[in-house]
Amino acid sequence: MKTTKVAYAAFLFFVGVFMHIPDNYLSPSTCAVFGAAMIIPHLLVAGFVEGLVTSLVYAYVKKVSPDTVYEGSVSYKPLYLLLLAMVILCPLGLLAQGTAWGEWWAEEVVSLLGYVPKGMEKGINFNSLMPDYTVSGLPETLGYIISALAGIAIIFLIFKLINMKSLKHEK
Repeated sequence: MKTTKVAYAAFLFFVGVFMHIPDNYLSPSTCAVFGAAMIIPHLLVAGFVEGLVTSLVYAYVKKVSPDTVYEGSVSYKPLYLLLLAMVILCPLGLLAQGTAWGEWWAEEVVSLLGYVPKGMEKGINFNSLMPDYTVSGLPETLGYIISALAGIAIIFLIFKLINMKSLKHEK
């Protein structure tokens, strides 16, 4: 998620500095200001938090499966248990009040700013398979869990394909 936000912020910064998109077109401020406002906290704060989380995960893997770290043999059971716990816990986001920062509809932007930036007036027309992490006809919490499982499956397939491609190049 963080990578997507930083990439979007970098895009806005690039657009604002080099492409001369009019002010208030894609965001409430200039693209360069908005991009810098997103990049700086992500690099100064979120990066350290992610480094801490990565260190804690590494310490956990080292404790429960030291062979993975020292000998290269892999026990996937702890990883599967960790992933299962994260999937089961992902609906906790439903307990939060309001919407996630930056994921506002035009009506919410009006209530926050008093106007809608010109580039946001029409919005983006995108039909998702699971809009708002839901599956029609199922409870919202189950939709979150299915979305998490779908995300894990997609990432797994991507890495499997990359691994297959790299193995072909080694031969």
